[in-house]
Amino acid sequence: MKKQIIAIAVLSLTIFSCSNDDDNGGNSTKRAELYATSTANGDITVYDFASGASPTTSILTTASTSNEGIQYSASEDELYVASRSSFNLNAYSNIEAQLIGTTSAVVGVNGSIDFTSPRALAVNGNTVVVADNGNNQLFVYNRTSSGLSLVNTFDISFPVWGC
Repeated sequence: MKKQIIAIAVLSLTIFSCSNDDDNGGNSTKRAELYATSTANGDITVYDFASGASPTTSILTTASTSNEGIQYSASEDELYVASRSSFNLNAYSNIEAQLIGTTSAVVGVNGSIDFTSPRALAVNGNTVVVADNGNNQLFVYNRTSSGLSLVNTFDISFPVWGC
């Protein structure tokens, strides 16, 4: 049941947008994908709905053994993931090349170990916000050319399960 709720939450965060910043980075290829994390093994399952009536799936293997928050940035071709096993934020690059099979490994950068229990994240430009319900905090990061840097934290007076 928990996995279904997580999948539905990820689907709703991925499909619905409140702004017009859904730029696909100039890529004219039609893409319709759902990214789902796993708290069981850390893998990311990508469901591709653009190829026909039945979605195809791809598995992206990460160094983490448990992931929860996730968001793909088409303009940067990066996948942001909050790791529940290593307690940090990861940014994986070249996702499109990984999905079409031109690269064999997910390469990325890791943020500092800051979390107790990361749950969800939101991305806006170079800013990434991660909700940590273990500390009831929001962690704000800046994505730079050299990696992910923690900019600020906000204490929240209630459990935070999403951004």
